[in-house]
Amino acid sequence: MPGEPDLLELLGEPTTWVFPKIEAGQLTLWSVAHQGQLKEGPFGLREPDPAVCARILPAQVDWVLTPGLGFGWDGSRLGRGKGFYDRLIPEIKGVAFGVCFREQIEPTLPRDAWDRPVAELVCEEGWWRCGGADGLTNVPLS
Repeated sequence: MPGEPDLLELLGEPTTWVFPKIEAGQLTLWSVAHQGQLKEGPFGLREPDPAVCARILPAQVDWVLTPGLGFGWDGSRLGRGKGFYDRLIPEIKGVAFGVCFREQIEPTLPRDAWDRPVAELVCEEGWWRCGGADGLTNVPLS
């Protein structure tokens, strides 16, 4: 989406990548090996092509790169209002990372009971674990 970091160049790293696709109002997950398996979807976004990608269950996912309009150092997240990632985060077996630009991070954001926080934040300036006495703990990139 405009205003979000472009992570497509990470494809090709030796791992299994899983991308989201919205189908019938639900977020589904698909294994993607290379950019050729993505096609243009709504709003010009690239999404998995179900003809060549395998469907993945959330419980098979080790971690998720979570988009957002804004994030708090406490892990709070402002999404786009559909709740897709708020429903996904509790279903994965690993960690949810918020991916954003530094100017999208605030001390905290308002949360409702159904909002699920991210555990860590990644932006062009670094990588932080959310929480701690001051709201964050720096985790150095290696």
